Amino acid sequence: MSNATTTPIEINVMSHHLAQASVVTLRLQEEGITVQAALFNGRRPVLMVDGMPRGVEYGTKRSHPNGLGGTTVVDAAQFHGCQLERMRDVPGNWSGADRRSHLQAVPNG
Repeated sequence: MSNATTTPIEINVMSHHLAQASVVTLRLQEEGITVQAALFNGRRPVLMVDGMPRGVEYGTKRSHPNGLGGTTVVDAAQFHGCQLERMRDVPGNWSGADRRSHLQAVPNG
């Protein structure tokens, strides 16, 4: 049996975050932006989106190599009480097609 319990205050916060994420999702849809996922981090809703709204300032939250010679960058912005995050790939020196054409088989022994 679990000791974890959910208080009425926590339920109220979760329902507020759900409502907030729903309203923001509708606003983003009006701008042609798709919400791909919604996460709740306990502080505010985090919406994974395929673009950023016009006029919203955003910055780089994190970046890491994408395995294709480039970098995956996660941009983040605050928007009507939610955090928006967008992933985008930044190519390295070669595009993926060029990189594949330069791959060579290396003998194992």
